[in-house]
Amino acid sequence: EDRGSDGVFISAPSVTHEEAMLRAFGAITIHDVTLQRLFVEHRIFTPKGDLLQTRREAVQLPAQATTPFNWELDPISLPDLWTPETPNLYRVETSLCDASGKVLDRLSHHLGCRWYRFDAKKGFYLNGLPYKLRGMCRHQDWQPYGVALNEEMHRTDFQRMKQMGTNFVRLAHYPQDDEVLAMCDREGMLVWEEIPVIDVLPPTTAYDDTAEVNLREMIRQHYNHPSVMLWGYMNEILLRTNSNDPEVIRRTLTLAKRLEQVVDEEDPTRKSAIAFHGNESYNLYSGWYGGKVTGFERFTANQQERFPDHPVIISEYGAGSDRRLHSLQPESFDFSIEYQQYYIEHYVPVIEQTPYIMGASYWNLIDFASAKREESMPMINNKGLLYADRTPKDVYYYFQAAWCEKPVLHIACRDFIRVVAKADQQGVAQIPMKVYTNASEVELFADGRSLGRASVSNFAARFT
Repeated sequence: EDRGSDGVFISAPSVTHEEAMLRAFGAITIHDVTLQRLFVEHRIFTPKGDLLQTRREAVQLPAQATTPFNWELDPISLPDLWTPETPNLYRVETSLCDASGKVLDRLSHHLGCRWYRFDAKKGFYLNGLPYKLRGMCRHQDWQPYGVALNEEMHRTDFQRMKQMGTNFVRLAHYPQDDEVLAMCDREGMLVWEEIPVIDVLPPTTAYDDTAEVNLREMIRQHYNHPSVMLWGYMNEILLRTNSNDPEVIRRTLTLAKRLEQVVDEEDPTRKSAIAFHGNESYNLYSGWYGGKVTGFERFTANQQERFPDHPVIISEYGAGSDRRLHSLQPESFDFSIEYQQYYIEHYVPVIEQTPYIMGASYWNLIDFASAKREESMPMINNKGLLYADRTPKDVYYYFQAAWCEKPVLHIACRDFIRVVAKADQQGVAQIPMKVYTNASEVELFADGRSLGRASVSNFAARFT
């Protein structure tokens, strides 16, 4: 009844290595006129399942009314911290009991003890340590099922991301299934979740009201997920609007300030975010929709110089690819497999090696349906690292080599349906062959014959 949530909220507003302060708040509604004196009991269990503490509070409640509660629980000493690598989860069991001790209602939530901060010069910090956000943007449609996914399909996407070394996901551009958030808690994935305020702002107050309802619902329904660190409320909001119109700008800013206030009211423990495009943008596509890939680092350096106190996350970057299209001389917007690889191989090292870039979320994990696209694959945005059926493209393994400590070795030829090459006068055709790896050297064999050894640069070895 509380905007789609279950009405009980658990948080750890202050966490250090030594101690985690806990808070429980919410509301109790009594429909039975005979019930007035009740007890609320909180039991906290360790990540291993052992009972850590019990806290019981007597509450005097008027019948047929809703009464709020807000209590500090006993702190946890030397908490097991939550990180993507060690997603330790405490469990908080909240029970409503009558005077005899009979349980009338019981809810269970997970709690993760972690803290984080955004440093405009040094990057993102998790639990006091520098931490690069290695992220993906995630749409959920799946060929041939559309968006009607079951929980196992959601889990498959997150297994693919974790296997790639991803620690951060932007759930674009809508709140996603509860199981998705629960999986981020369990498996370890930092989350930016957002409401679908996107592309254009209709000139009606009803739209603004609906956006506020969406935002309050999302925050309350997913408040208890420790994986969430950012609430997003706008994406490329002026993309299909006349951004030179003063009235459009005024309405956009008015709505942004209104939604910013909603985040402050609902959840002051987390930060808010918007993803923008064009000038002063962090949805960046230098070398795809225009310019050269090197425009990326020039832009971010310029932003750092002009706005040195403004934290930077690259909310989108990406290039399309069509497995039917190949080129030995790839060019921007040719949709060849090779250009997507070239584009990504440029961006990732810049993001990793630039301290003030806290991280990035690649657009997109998958090839997905996009009704207005008229490119190499009509009605498909093919910037994915996975095909629409979740088969990995070769470039998926570049990310895996760059982000994973486990050994990675992948001959990048799976995206070739057939190879066409021009032979010389002796009848010999030369084609390049790439191997994605985090090894220092690779030896390539063809039909049992060595083609030699190659050193590895930027997680790739190249052969002819």
